[in-house]
Amino acid sequence: MLFFNVSSIQPVMKSYLSQKDHILFIQPPLNDHGHSYILGNVEYAGAALAGYIRKKSSKHITSTLPFLLSNFASDQVIARYVSHLKPDIVCFSSYLWNLERNLHIAHMIKIDLPETIIIFGGSEISRGSFCFQTHHDQVDIFLSGEGEWFFNHFLQNDTLDGFSETINGNRLISQPPDSLVAIDDIVEPFTANMLNTMTDRSIFLELTRGCPYRCSYCYYSRNCPGVRELPFELLTEALQCSRNLSEIYILSPTFDRSKDFHRRLETMKMINHGISLHSEMRAGSIDRQTANLLYSAGFRSMEVGLQTLNSDVLKRVRRGSDTSRELEGMRAMKDAGIDLKIGIIPGLPGETPDSFVRTIDTLIDRGFEENIELYPLMILPGTVIREQAIEESVHFQMRPPYFYLDGWGMSYDDITAISSYAESKTGFSPTITGIPDFTSHNDGLLIKGVRFNGDISSHWNSDLYVSEIETSVFSFHIYITKPEHLYRGLSLLLTGLPPHNLYNVIIYSDSILDEGRVLQIWKNLEEDTFHGRNNVFNAWKEGQPWRIYQILERPDLYERAFSTYGLIEPVLSLGTGNIKNINKVMKMPAGEGNISGEHFLLVRKGALSGCSEALAGLYHESMEMISFEDAEEQSLFYNLCGYEHVELPFTFRVIDHRK
Repeated sequence: MLFFNVSSIQPVMKSYLSQKDHILFIQPPLNDHGHSYILGNVEYAGAALAGYIRKKSSKHITSTLPFLLSNFASDQVIARYVSHLKPDIVCFSSYLWNLERNLHIAHMIKIDLPETIIIFGGSEISRGSFCFQTHHDQVDIFLSGEGEWFFNHFLQNDTLDGFSETINGNRLISQPPDSLVAIDDIVEPFTANMLNTMTDRSIFLELTRGCPYRCSYCYYSRNCPGVRELPFELLTEALQCSRNLSEIYILSPTFDRSKDFHRRLETMKMINHGISLHSEMRAGSIDRQTANLLYSAGFRSMEVGLQTLNSDVLKRVRRGSDTSRELEGMRAMKDAGIDLKIGIIPGLPGETPDSFVRTIDTLIDRGFEENIELYPLMILPGTVIREQAIEESVHFQMRPPYFYLDGWGMSYDDITAISSYAESKTGFSPTITGIPDFTSHNDGLLIKGVRFNGDISSHWNSDLYVSEIETSVFSFHIYITKPEHLYRGLSLLLTGLPPHNLYNVIIYSDSILDEGRVLQIWKNLEEDTFHGRNNVFNAWKEGQPWRIYQILERPDLYERAFSTYGLIEPVLSLGTGNIKNINKVMKMPAGEGNISGEHFLLVRKGALSGCSEALAGLYHESMEMISFEDAEEQSLFYNLCGYEHVELPFTFRVIDHRK
């Protein structure tokens, strides 16, 4: 169980706690069924603040939640770990995607550790945030502003009463705009050895604090109005370090605005030996010479927040730009070999469906169809556009992610239609399609699933498994001989499960299921969740916390299921006894009933050796559609297809209740 890991840490901590206060930083990721956002969950803020605290005080020790727990563990496991660790202060880095989960974890921690101080900071914390709609007695302090400013006062036991207010019983401390943290006090955590690389050897590196632009839909410039440039030498140090980096994501909305921008690129060109760079820029100032220099310096990808080509709309949202020059700059970077991520946002004030479609069509005509990324408009707390939306009675979500829904010339249906149009023209889809991980290790640190006999009615009781749900994405492997057992038991299983988790319901049966009955059960259990709100413009089932898969051994039944199912995802099982089925898969067309458009395949243990080349030919460009029972075979297949298979330094297990 997990506790052997906790007990190995706890005695070490206790030796410090007799002399020093312990501050723990927690930052859960955006959760989805495939753990797709883990590489983006860089705990940069916590590491930077830990470096600052170490620099300013010898009376405190700091730590962050272990990578395994932060990115894979369920809320109850995280709370259990913290309760055993007994930190004096717990700081939650709060963003719109993890706020509700943070509140739930904090609630469980406060029950066990009532004396522990719990602090919420991060970009989500501002007046107007969902967190201030009701009182949260598990949170002692909500902080709006820079963490270094807060801890400078907090570590000296300053009262901070002059910066404090109460909103619905919640204490909010706000940093004054004239009290920005000095550059010398900002600690860059990677170069300060406070932050490890991610599993793919990438890092984030902050070079700019603040933003000079005043886009009405963005909170960053309003929350952090002054622009402070960190020393360029931090980047050169990272480029020359001996830690085998693969990519550096430069956090700087103004990297191209520095007076010596071209000189910096020349320096990077000389010292960068194979590290890919990524950042964000406005393209209007980039000519062909600069674009080629960017590539030579190591930039292999670039975010361009175009938003729209409608100049009137850009003026209304305070993002004035020359769209012709933006297009020319993007063309120059693309021709130089830089992979562009061109962000566009439907629904901005003054935009119409026709004008926004013209933006999409123009980008496609200019050859950017593979670079377009469409994101819904968020009416974020604390922004100018939020004030405008409230004043004009615009309809938007009152809970994260605060998507705009109707009122400024585009309706919900318009945005849904535009999203579908963009996907059909560009291939970009916000929907994450994938098959669950079927590997299991007997000595895995966390339980990621259970197996049970669905023909036994008592096995559908979720109370049997709640204590075993140790991962944030959990799988139920259910074996049935008669579909009626599924219809009777599914509601019982899905009722009473821990919130904020996502679930895979995997049915092993060679019977065609009645999707109508499954859908009715599903709809009766529907609740308001962040996952649902975040998928409001996608297909209905994409916003549900559970996904249903059916494992089928017989190709004829699989073909029937594939051509008729719209809710359940059929998966063809390929074992040593039916390797010949691979030939049938190669001949199967994509069906309209299944939104994936390709075939999910489960390769049973021992089956790969008989069909590895054929499978590689089919799935080398759609690895998310194939899964393996055996971890070694999975790694071999990735290597065969030319991909690096990142091995995590820990494993998971599935408990079998059929025995």
